[in-house]
Amino acid sequence: MRSRILAGFAALVPMLASAPAPASVVLDFVPNLVFLTAEIQAGFLDPGGTSTAADVDAPPAVFGTAPDTTLSTAFTTTASLRPAASAEPKDIAEGALEAAFEFGAPFAGATSPLDRISFDINGTASAVDARNAAGNPSNAVVEGKASAEFFVDALFGGVSPGDVVGQIQLGDLRALAPFETALEINVFENSSPIPILTHGAGAAATAVQLRADNFYLVSLDYRMEVPFGNDPPFSFAIDIPLAPASSLPEPGSGLLVSLGMLLASAAVRRRRPSARRATG
Repeated sequence: MRSRILAGFAALVPMLASAPAPASVVLDFVPNLVFLTAEIQAGFLDPGGTSTAADVDAPPAVFGTAPDTTLSTAFTTTASLRPAASAEPKDIAEGALEAAFEFGAPFAGATSPLDRISFDINGTASAVDARNAAGNPSNAVVEGKASAEFFVDALFGGVSPGDVVGQIQLGDLRALAPFETALEINVFENSSPIPILTHGAGAAATAVQLRADNFYLVSLDYRMEVPFGNDPPFSFAIDIPLAPASSLPEPGSGLLVSLGMLLASAAVRRRRPSARRATG
């Protein structure tokens, strides 16, 4: 009996350990690919409320679709503005924001096993002696918004509506740095204006299931406001993998392994000679 249980358990372990190689969520289920946007503004804000449009550089948003013939696609926008007046030459509010998408396996040349969305913002907000057009002491402000949106198509992927085809995976998010006032990733589903997940500064790793025939938008909201008299640089970057269902652990696989080990252990115990024998 024990040998049969152990043999069965030995055959079960390789089956649980072997999983199909990761596929590409986007290549397999997103025929319209990923639409990226990036928007940034930089300038000087008078806490008293007298700042004008002349105190802000706000270029138009950049946007486009990740093509299916290129490994990675990125859209970058920049904003830069010096204060209307300052005795400090280094005073400036400037930033660059990039929204990108990169295919994972099985796309030729992939550097990652998983498709991934990336956001990257960096720059300088210096307000040592910054004054706006009204001549008032001002704070340096840089604000960026980026997004990636896509539709998971059941018919294209050969699955049923509502089937789970993968996950949006979000790692631990760092805490706010000095003078940062906003740092969060939001995930929206379909047309709801309310996110199904808000992943704020300091949040622990989590994931959102991707279900067929649903629209998803993943966005970054970032803002830094440096008070008059300060001048730090800033940076934040994040990779957000899109993991296919084939790369995720099978539900209950851990339980099956534990159950097999318990059964094997029980068989060994039943066959072990008793330490107490009758004497006569």
